[in-house]
Amino acid sequence: MTGCRNGLVARLRRYLEKLELEGIHYTAHKIELTYKDAVKDVPLAKKVDLLLLGIYLFYEKSSLNRSMLKHAHDICQQIQNPDDPAYHKDSFRKAKNYLLLLISADIAQYLHLLLDVVRCLGDLSELFQHGQTNISAIVNELQTAVDVLNKYLTWPGPSPRRIMESDTTMFQGEKLSGRSNTFKNVRYDMLTSLISSLNKRFIDMASTSLQNTWILNFKLWPAEYSGNKNFGDSAVQALAQALEKTLMEAEVNPTLAEDEWTVLKSYNYKSKTSLVSRLSWQQINQSYGERCASFLHLVDLQLSIPASSADIECGFSQVKLIKTDWRSRLTDDHLTDLMVVQLQTVCVGNFNPDKAIPRFLTTGARHVDGYTHTAGCSTVEDLDDNNELNEEHVQEMLVQVQ
Repeated sequence: MTGCRNGLVARLRRYLEKLELEGIHYTAHKIELTYKDAVKDVPLAKKVDLLLLGIYLFYEKSSLNRSMLKHAHDICQQIQNPDDPAYHKDSFRKAKNYLLLLISADIAQYLHLLLDVVRCLGDLSELFQHGQTNISAIVNELQTAVDVLNKYLTWPGPSPRRIMESDTTMFQGEKLSGRSNTFKNVRYDMLTSLISSLNKRFIDMASTSLQNTWILNFKLWPAEYSGNKNFGDSAVQALAQALEKTLMEAEVNPTLAEDEWTVLKSYNYKSKTSLVSRLSWQQINQSYGERCASFLHLVDLQLSIPASSADIECGFSQVKLIKTDWRSRLTDDHLTDLMVVQLQTVCVGNFNPDKAIPRFLTTGARHVDGYTHTAGCSTVEDLDDNNELNEEHVQEMLVQVQ
């Protein structure tokens, strides 16, 4: 599907004769695949994975081990009697082996390196899945992550520094064993493979259209216009040339985009109504939509490119959940309505009822304004008839009682 020659996007480019087509495919998931590619040939990484998995299963699969772990917290200073039968259990041998691995210097250093690497990749993945992220932020953050990983090649990160720059034989009161150069070699191999895999997995981000989307990010604009009057000119020129056919089909003149870009820069910096870094394209469209129409059409085209396929994957997941709950008896219209409600409704956890509570208590409103229910016998006339019948019934009951 993502092949550079016979993938879906490559075939669509040839079939539609539109070389400017871009494919965005599970961007966040690529980070997980990148990490797996980087550590698959690192023996120390496999040893650490087995260690962490073993410790997890050691307590997950045994309620006795979990209870004894809590009990050990109270008697951790007690020296165990070697004659104790529990001393010779298989679980004890497993725990002792895990302890020997944990106090290994190479494994301790590698675990601290993973803290920094996972933090870097985790922040990148979280940004990719954010609904308000545009494609320009993806390209910029990818390069930032590569720069951070390159720094880790020659300089220890915050977490490994705590163990590498302190006592070489002790860490948090435990004596480390087996300190050697294995970790340094593993660090270089793993980080080099990670950077290479990151560039390979996101090779589609190297296209002309995506590399020049940095002009969409106002935080990358210079603070002052003087001395930077030509910034972004080459990027706009490259975008206009790459998307010329698409713009012409939309009846937009791409040759006007470069001049309108210069005009827009002049307007933004000379108006000084707010800092450039705080501007938004919505504000610019409202202010200069007519004067810079061609360039803003080019911007809209770039902003329409999704940052990731997370929303699409979420949509497919919701379809499966809805169809399962309703036993696949929904029509297309009803399914669409439920999908809109599920995907567009604000999270209930973010709802603030403070404004609704005073209105409910003071006005006594129990339904939405303007709502009229027409089903059954709840119309105004039917309710009046029911009230009359109830009054007659009450009078009859009073006569019988008397």
